[in-house]
Amino acid sequence: MEGVLPTRVSVVSLLSASADLEAIDGGRQGHAVAVSSGLEMDVILGSSMINFYCKVGLVDAAEVVFEQMMERDVVTWNLMIAGYLQEGHIDKALDTCRRMLEANLKFDCVTLVSVIMICVKSCSLVVGTAAHGYAVRNSLESDATVACALIELYAYSGRIEHARRVFDAIRQRDMVMWDVMISAFADCGTSSEALKLLNQMKLEGISPSAACWDSVISAFIRNNQFEDALDIFNDMLLTKTRPNLRTWSLLISGLSQNGMHHEVKDLCCKMQEVETAPSPTIYSAVLLAIKTAASVHYGKAVHASVVKKGLLLSKFVIKSLLNMYSSFDDRDATESLLRLFAEYS
Repeated sequence: MEGVLPTRVSVVSLLSASADLEAIDGGRQGHAVAVSSGLEMDVILGSSMINFYCKVGLVDAAEVVFEQMMERDVVTWNLMIAGYLQEGHIDKALDTCRRMLEANLKFDCVTLVSVIMICVKSCSLVVGTAAHGYAVRNSLESDATVACALIELYAYSGRIEHARRVFDAIRQRDMVMWDVMISAFADCGTSSEALKLLNQMKLEGISPSAACWDSVISAFIRNNQFEDALDIFNDMLLTKTRPNLRTWSLLISGLSQNGMHHEVKDLCCKMQEVETAPSPTIYSAVLLAIKTAASVHYGKAVHASVVKKGLLLSKFVIKSLLNMYSSFDDRDATESLLRLFAEYS
């Protein structure tokens, strides 16, 4: 409103809204208003500006605000560290962590997670281990977000036994932590351990998420244990858990590439049953997975289903059909689809 002087609260609100909406012009206007109105750059206003600039990817502007502030609290430091980390400025993020300690401020859980993620990205197990020690000394190791970050660090560094010890030390585990630990086993190729943990979840009365199931199934597929992967997939369906796109794609691709064409057909039929209204994205994943000549019959069946459900006009689906028929060397079908694609492009 004209004639009404902006207040600190109104500017902070504008900056917060601009950060959430990633509205660069709105946030810059808020900054300009604060400067022109002579508002003091206190912790709250400065932190709001840093948060805005980091959210929209303008970390250099956030850095200018940060350096201009006469007083900073833990939240301010955390925002700046997270901003550097988000933009891949690992050295600056780590240096800011050091400066924070030199300013006699203690790390909280948010700071520690950032430090640990810096170590993951920079492959610095030494610093990561030091961060773990800091967490233990300051009674922060039981925090779920810190524990998940440590599990990821140790798994990424090939120290899966350390990751498991961190996991076992946490009594109250949420779904994210289970998923992170199962995913860690899967990424390390220890499919049997991933499955054991999944079964442990069920014994403790916790229903595994689709992401947990997917991690276990992908571990078995990567180890070429396709029949086991299919058995686990069927167990998942019995729990009424809906498979995600990645699970369908991984299974169909793995089975198809290893000559298990009957299983591919059964899986395509199950997809039709489970996915009452399969999206173009799901159909595209299935079609891209069916690339061997022996699977041409199943590919055509999926093509027919696409037509029946009125999804043939999706560019994703047309591209996937083109890819499939090209791999079958079916020139007539390929040329027909090319004409259709040109018509709707």
